[in-house]
Amino acid sequence: MYAFRKPFTIALFNDLDFFGIDYKIALVLFQVLGYAFSKFLGIKIISELENNKRKYYFLGLIIVVELALALVLFAITPRPYNAIFMLLNGLPLGMIWGIVFFLS
Repeated sequence: MYAFRKPFTIALFNDLDFFGIDYKIALVLFQVLGYAFSKFLGIKIISELENNKRKYYFLGLIIVVELALALVLFAITPRPYNAIFMLLNGLPLGMIWGIVFFLS
């Protein structure tokens, strides 16, 4: 799960901005907003998960992070418009954290 958190931080985004904000800062802000939204969703969704289904939700959310939404679409969408996909990256990652934390 941690490998999917900040793969964009190794790239250089020189002289890019997102509506007046440094592009890399915008990426981090969008991801943090995704985490924040996931906490509100997680209160309902994660707390109601049955123990035998948690591993499937965990794997499903990892697949959403990598394949379906966030990182693939982030990679193929032109900059700076791909920043919104970091929000979609933070949402499932925050839910995954909820599953892991709730299990321990």
